[in-house]
Amino acid sequence: MHQSLQPSQLPLEVAQTGLRVAYVTPYDPEDPLQWSGLGAHIYKCLRLLDFDVDGLGPLPAYSHARRHWLRLKSAWYNRFLRRRFGHFSAERDHHIATVLAKAVAAKLQTAPYDLVVSPGSIPVAFLETDVPIVIWADATFHSLATTYPECRNKTRSYYEDGEALERMALWRASLCVYSSEWAAQSAIEHYGVEARKVKVIPFGANVDDDVSDDDIQAAIAQRCNGPMRLLFIGVDFMRKGGPKVLEVTRELLRLEVPVELHIIGCTPDVPELLRPHTTVHGFISKASREGREKIAAAFLRSSWLILLPSAECYGLVFAEANRYGVPCIASRVGGIPTIVRDDCNGKLFTSDAAAGEIARYIAQASSQTDRYRGMAIASHKEYEARLNWRVAGKAFADSVAVLSGAPTD
Repeated sequence: MHQSLQPSQLPLEVAQTGLRVAYVTPYDPEDPLQWSGLGAHIYKCLRLLDFDVDGLGPLPAYSHARRHWLRLKSAWYNRFLRRRFGHFSAERDHHIATVLAKAVAAKLQTAPYDLVVSPGSIPVAFLETDVPIVIWADATFHSLATTYPECRNKTRSYYEDGEALERMALWRASLCVYSSEWAAQSAIEHYGVEARKVKVIPFGANVDDDVSDDDIQAAIAQRCNGPMRLLFIGVDFMRKGGPKVLEVTRELLRLEVPVELHIIGCTPDVPELLRPHTTVHGFISKASREGREKIAAAFLRSSWLILLPSAECYGLVFAEANRYGVPCIASRVGGIPTIVRDDCNGKLFTSDAAAGEIARYIAQASSQTDRYRGMAIASHKEYEARLNWRVAGKAFADSVAVLSGAPTD
């Protein structure tokens, strides 16, 4: 194994086109069920560029002995020691990162690659290679650990190992691309990554349908003359702000606004008062064409997408709503402000905003037909201008070219 080089010794001396790219994921890079489909869409995005892309996943994460040991350790901690030491998670285990890095290094020997691209930091934290590394992610470990409820009450080693792996990965990377300003600032401020190494490129909407611009314009016109429909899409009803969404719906009814609430992704218990006004669709998989068509139809019929998360790295569903010309109501947390712009393609509220305040905004904006139509059209324009994978791919290629000194289009 050759000696690791300093980051300054890893110039991206590559052309904008014709790159041989190793795309590194622990899972199958074409699996739409992993990471909300983002890993698969980044892979597809890179392949649509003039890059020669090899997906190097899935990768082995454990040795047999280590898998057995971690299973036993997890069972022991979480049954007997959890209250005292916190919940054990093997996600940031150094052995896993080492095995992943060795697997990547072995695959890099099979072809003359120009670039390694990883949508996560763990597979490249220990990677010893002369090939420049680019990380394209939606968060740093620190931003995750300090924001998401499920990251709280973990063992001390989880945080220490997570911080160590993240620092090593960002140190090795020649370019750190994030989907939001929130994540980029964490890399710069918490991990001390040089600003010149950090780029913000929003993820595109994960949509695959035959909906035309004419279909979207017709849907917007129909919404302006029909009942108000709120759409909630999320598997984690609590974290996505489902209880407050129910409160907003109740407030709209109190304001005598005819409203329908449609819930996709989960099956929460809806209060009896709201049941006549609520349709729970349950989980709809994007893995099937039928599922994708159902979700597209739900978007087209909806007046607003409303999610009020307590934590959110990016919020891909907001970009997807914009694809169909649907304005968004959301919390001002995490990476969401990169997508949703106040009174343009939606409205952001603080986490402690009252349901009545949110309901009044929705009622007023909806009652002013020209105002609502303008926001709906602006939402689709935001998708076309910056929230699709074509734009994301071009920005990625330009970022690589700028760092290499190659001309851009």
